[in-house]
Amino acid sequence: MYHVELCEAMEGGIFTEKLAPIIMCAVIALIAFGLMKLALKISSSVTKKKILSYSRPSVDAASAYLCACFGEGNVLSGVWLPRLDRLGRKMYSEVSDIIVLPSGIYIVNISDKMGRIYCEDEYLWHRTVRTRSGELKEEDFESPIIQNEKFSDSLSVLLKNENLPAYKITCITIFTSEKNVFEGKPDSVFTLADGAEYIKSQKSKKPLSKKERATIIRAIRNNSPKASRARAFNRKNGVG
Repeated sequence: MYHVELCEAMEGGIFTEKLAPIIMCAVIALIAFGLMKLALKISSSVTKKKILSYSRPSVDAASAYLCACFGEGNVLSGVWLPRLDRLGRKMYSEVSDIIVLPSGIYIVNISDKMGRIYCEDEYLWHRTVRTRSGELKEEDFESPIIQNEKFSDSLSVLLKNENLPAYKITCITIFTSEKNVFEGKPDSVFTLADGAEYIKSQKSKKPLSKKERATIIRAIRNNSPKASRARAFNRKNGVG
């Protein structure tokens, strides 16, 4: 009896000795993973604060801010979507960012234009800005609301052609300058920080699954050429 108990104790000790390194490795791996997540979170926070400290972040910097907010894997920047122009000719148009989250798909039209911006006209907006030399510069430009409608239609067609459901697409416009003054500003126009907060606040009764989000992102990437190819296509066909 004593011999049996001794053998069992020895076997238990040997088993524990073999298991100990595995447990130790698992603990170290968990600690390393936690530290890595903490480091990424700190890095992301630093990036966001730095970008928001700029008086007028560039479009690329604004896209980097959105990546820091929502994760690089969920943000597609500089997307060239195929669409038809008014004459029915194929062309490509660049979308600043498309964000795919559980709450839905977001088209973000980013502009670094600054000055006093008049938004009353449905199709053409107008801005005035005082240059460094003191000269008053005026400019008409296409309403970003109209641009977003085109982007949304293009994306809807793209997803339909990929046999995907008609997912909800939300469009917003972000002006990077904090000093802009708007006349008749629509509700879908934001500063960089406010635009990100608006997206974060959105909820969905039927959130997109991880698989659905991956399928949407893959479909967009497969149908969006590189900028050089898209521009070359537009030039060759006299569109855009």
